[in-house]
Formats: sequence, structure tokens, C-alpha cells
Amino acid sequence: MDDTSQAIQKKKRGLTLVELLIVIGIIGMITTSTVVAIRGVRERARDARRLHDFRQFRTALELYAARQPTLQYPIGTNIAIGVADQTDCLSSVAPGFAAWPCTDPVLPIIPGDPTSGTYQYSSIDGFSYIITATLEGTVDGMSGVISVTEHGF
Repeated sequence: MDDTSQAIQKKKRGLTLVELLIVIGIIGMITTSTVVAIRGVRERARDARRLHDFRQFRTALELYAARQPTLQYPIGTNIAIGVADQTDCLSSVAPGFAAWPCTDPVLPIIPGDPTSGTYQYSSIDGFSYIITATLEGTVDGMSGVISVTEHGF
């Protein structure tokens, strides 16, 4: 064998340590950027669910009030609604929020916050209410602690 064929034989044996480290570094950068992108998508999905839950609450509370002789919402302050295992419901029978099974449900299962498991509900007089939650990011220009009332967001 001549010198050139011996050099080619040595070159074909495999990757050098430097080449292997470069490949590992590239894989690490790709993995990091993927994890960061997925985290943002998950936050936006949880925030979208919170907004959807709030729309459900508004509809259910309007149905609840319509079924009451005095057109009132359930009365209470800082009530944790939507427990993590989703066993609460909104009954058209007063006092409103009840443990499952509930009589004549307006909202059979109150959805829980995707992170904490509960939302905070308050109505002092029964003619107005507020439900609060905390967004993880920004959705439709809203961020931080958001609330929904009988008038909307």
C-alpha cells in the first residue's frame, strides 16, 4: 500500500472527538430551542382554556339568575370554584355552587383552572359578580390577574 491509501484508511475509521462534540452541541441547541417553544405553546393553551372557562361561567351564571325569582347570582365572597378534580357544579337551586351530584344543574361540572385548580368567585349583593384568575402570558391584550363580571372581561 502506498501512503495515500493508508491515509484514506485512517480517515475512514470514524468520527474524531472534535466532530463528535460538535454534533452533540448542535443536538443540544436544537433540543433547547424546542423545549422553550413548547413551554410557550403550553402557556398559551392554558390561558386560552381560562378564557373559555370564563365564557362558560358567564353563560351559566346568566342562566342561573334567569331561573331565580329575584334574578340574582349566587351570593358569597372568595368562593373557590372549580376544584382540581372537577366535582363542583352550579345548581339552579340556591345556594348555587354545590358538590356533585347537584340538583337541576346549570353547569354540571365547573371546570378548574389548569394550573391552580380553582377560580375565585365573589358576589356580595347577588346583582353583580366577579370571577378572577391569573394568566401566564398575554392573550388579546390581557395579562396578569384578569376578571370577568356580568358585563364581560
